[in-house]
Amino acid sequence: AGLAAPARGDQERTSPVIERTSSSTWVRGVVEMFAAEGVDTTALLREAGIERTALDDPTQRISIDEVSLLWELAVAHSGKPTLGLNRELAAAYGKFGVVGHAMMACPTLLAALERMRRYLKVISSAATFELRDAPQGCWFEFGHAGGERPVPRQRSEFGVLSMLCFCSWITGRELSAVAVELVGPHPGDASAHERAFGCPVRFGQLAN
Repeated sequence: AGLAAPARGDQERTSPVIERTSSSTWVRGVVEMFAAEGVDTTALLREAGIERTALDDPTQRISIDEVSLLWELAVAHSGKPTLGLNRELAAAYGKFGVVGHAMMACPTLLAALERMRRYLKVISSAATFELRDAPQGCWFEFGHAGGERPVPRQRSEFGVLSMLCFCSWITGRELSAVAVELVGPHPGDASAHERAFGCPVRFGQLAN
């Protein structure tokens, strides 16, 4: 005998909510970057409700809202609205883990970025990453989906900068972006952004 399909309303009520998370490896790198910026990360993790032992276990995942709260608190503790825009620290602490190793095996940078897009959820199921053709090459668009807390601009900007730095590392060249567009409003003084990205930066845009 056949079974009747549940009504649409019943499906909506019973469908599980997908929890968006980031890998503990990526978050550990972010916390190490905070420490390099002088933030008391022991107090920071305690205030954010994240166990340090979770960051030492590569199988653990941290929720999108916990990571956003971590960034909010780190910006407040450091007093630096440009936290995460240090190019050397982004290169050192942007930890792509096994996805980074997979990208290194690609023959071209474009192929590596395509592989990043395919396997990004290993690093973060909350992050979004798209490639879009442009006359001078291609844009990569980076963002976040899910979660109830607003995503701090610093979190997204660090993600974009880390990606750019990783591109430099795997190609063995000091790459700078041709252009950078960010969703956040103009900070008043854009010198830190322009130093980090090596090009003019436009703010208040539709995508990072």
